[in-house]
Amino acid sequence: MKTQATTVGAVMCALLLVTACGATSQTSFTPSANTTTNGQSSPGNSSNSTNHSNHTNTNDTTASSQSETPIKLVPFSDATSSGIQVQVPANWTQTPVRGGDYSGWKFTNPSDPNQVEVVVSSTCVGCYMGSNGKPDPTKVVPQGDENVHVSPRTDNAITYQFTKSGNPYQGRGALITSTDNAGYAYVETLFAKGRTDASQNVIAGFQFHR
Repeated sequence: MKTQATTVGAVMCALLLVTACGATSQTSFTPSANTTTNGQSSPGNSSNSTNHSNHTNTNDTTASSQSETPIKLVPFSDATSSGIQVQVPANWTQTPVRGGDYSGWKFTNPSDPNQVEVVVSSTCVGCYMGSNGKPDPTKVVPQGDENVHVSPRTDNAITYQFTKSGNPYQGRGALITSTDNAGYAYVETLFAKGRTDASQNVIAGFQFHR
């Protein structure tokens, strides 16, 4: 009986030891809960990795938001004396454009100098006359425009797309020659990709009467 009691006691002690060890082993998986919460495979780097990821996403969102911010267009009254009706971006930096027989204005986004709108009128008549004696607006598309693709609007007006060397944005333009041999005028926009609606509105609303 004593031997049996001793054996039972030993078995009970062994069971207690196994139970205690099992509880300790279960507690050791606590770090895996942190791994799941942070979504990282390495608990030691989870905090730094998460913060870096959040910082990057914030910057990306800000940049995307800036590129897609709508451009507020307003009528440009200074151009009416030249026979031009056109809309320009509000609060962009305005500088004069002048040459031998032309003058106009350049509007530049103060946050991105590559984004510009140019409005110009010229008194040159022979510049745009074709060999048949009729106006040919394609003859006076501004020099420096590259990869120009023209779409006729009327006999004396065109719209076109172009690129500028060193500028990442797609250019759009509209050019109209006078119907009574008094010159021509054009508008060109180089707006960011997310602002094509504003560019299209400028081109569609451009008018020249002289």
